[in-house]
Amino acid sequence: MTDSNTETRPASKSIRPLGALLPFIRPYWRTLLLALAALLASSAAVLLLPIAVRDVIDYGFTAEDAAEVDRYFLILLLFAFLIGVFSAARAYFVNWLGERVVADLRNQLFGQVLAMDMKFFEVTKVGEVLSRLTTDTTLIQSISGVGLSIVLRSTIQFFGALTLLAITNFSLTLWLVVLLPLVIAPVMIIGRWVRKLSAESQDRIADASGDAGEILNAVQTVQMFTAEKAEAARFDRAVRLSFVTAISRIRARALLTTVAMTGLFGAFVVVLWMGARSVLAGEISGGELGQFVMYAVLVGASGGALVEFWGELQRAAGAMERISQLLVQKPEVVNPIDAKVLVSQGPGRIELENVSFSYPSRPDTLALDNLNLSIKPGEQVALVGASGAGKSTLLQLLLRMFDVSSGSIAIDGHDVRTLDLASLRGRIGIVPQESVIFGISA
Repeated sequence: MTDSNTETRPASKSIRPLGALLPFIRPYWRTLLLALAALLASSAAVLLLPIAVRDVIDYGFTAEDAAEVDRYFLILLLFAFLIGVFSAARAYFVNWLGERVVADLRNQLFGQVLAMDMKFFEVTKVGEVLSRLTTDTTLIQSISGVGLSIVLRSTIQFFGALTLLAITNFSLTLWLVVLLPLVIAPVMIIGRWVRKLSAESQDRIADASGDAGEILNAVQTVQMFTAEKAEAARFDRAVRLSFVTAISRIRARALLTTVAMTGLFGAFVVVLWMGARSVLAGEISGGELGQFVMYAVLVGASGGALVEFWGELQRAAGAMERISQLLVQKPEVVNPIDAKVLVSQGPGRIELENVSFSYPSRPDTLALDNLNLSIKPGEQVALVGASGAGKSTLLQLLLRMFDVSSGSIAIDGHDVRTLDLASLRGRIGIVPQESVIFGISA
C-alpha cells in the first residue's frame, strides 16, 4: 500500500481473488438460492423456446386448422411470459445480493482502516485508501450484482444450448466445436493483456486520488505559498497518466471484443451455411434448422457475453486483491493480552526513560533521541521548542499513537504498552491546535 508498492503491484493472474467474497455472500444464502432458482427457471425457458419454434415451423405452418396454429403461438407467448417473469426475479435477487455484499464489504473495509495505527497512515496515501473504498468496491458491486447474473446465466445457456445443439444435429455441432478453439485461443492471449492494463488503470486512478487527497488536506498551505497552479499541474499530470492508461485498456478491450465476436459469429455462419445445404438435401427439416439456428445464436450470444465480461471479472479480481491486502493488514499498536485498565482516579505520574523514536516514513531520522522526563502528579509542564523538535511527537507517544523505538513511557508505574488503549486515551485531555469539525456536527 505504499507508493512504491502501487508502482510494482502485480496484476491478478486469475479471478481467484474473487473467492474472498464468499464470506460476505454466505450470510445471505437464502437470497442466493432464490436467485439461482429464478436463474435456472429463466434459462430453462430460454433453452426450451427453440423446440417450440421448431414445432411451429414444422407443424403449425402446415396445420389446416387455424385453432392448431393459434395453439402453437400461444405456447410461444407462454414461454415469453415465463422468461420475462423469471428474468425479473433473477435480476431483483441478484442485484439485492450485490448491493448487500458490497455494503458489508465497505463497512468492514472502513472499520479495518479505522483500526489501523498511525504507521499505516504514515506510509499510505489517504486518497489511495479512499480509492479502495469507492472505485474498487464499485467494481466489486458490478460483479457481485449484474455481473454475477450475466456470468451464471451465460454459462448455463452456453453449455445447455451446446448440449441441445448436439442432440439436434451432431455433425453440425461437431463442426462448431472444431471451430470454437480457433476463436478461444486469441481471446485468451488478448485477455491477459487486458488484465494487465486493467490493474495498471486502477493503480493510476488510486495515484490521482492520492495526489488530490494530499493537496486538499494541505490546501491552506498551498494557498499561502501561491502554489495552486503548480499543484493543479501535478494533479493534471496524474489524471492524464490515468487517462492514457485507461485508453490503452479500452483499445485492448475493443480488440478483444472484435476478435471474439467476429470469430464466434463467423464460425456460426459457416456452420449455418452447411445446415442450409442439409435442408436442401432433405437431410433435416426447416424446423430443425430453425431450432439449430436459435441454439447457435444462444451459444454465440452467451459465449460472447462471457468473453465480453471476462475483462470485467479480471478488473474486479484485481480490485478484490487490493481490498484483501487492506483487510489482512494488522496494526502494530494493539491492546496487549491481559491489558491493564488505567485507574481513573490515579495520581497521574508520567515517566519517560531513554525514549528514542523515528517516524516510519523517516526511519533514519530520530525525532526523539534518548529523552528522559519525569512529570509529577499535579505538576504543569510546558514543552517549548522549534518546529519539528518533537513536541507533538511526545504527545503522540504518550497517547500510544506510535510505539517508541527504544526506551519506555510509563503512567503511574505502568508502561503504556501494557495498558488498555481506550482507558489510556480516555484519561488524557486534549485541546487541538486546529479543531476539526465533522460533517455530522457542522
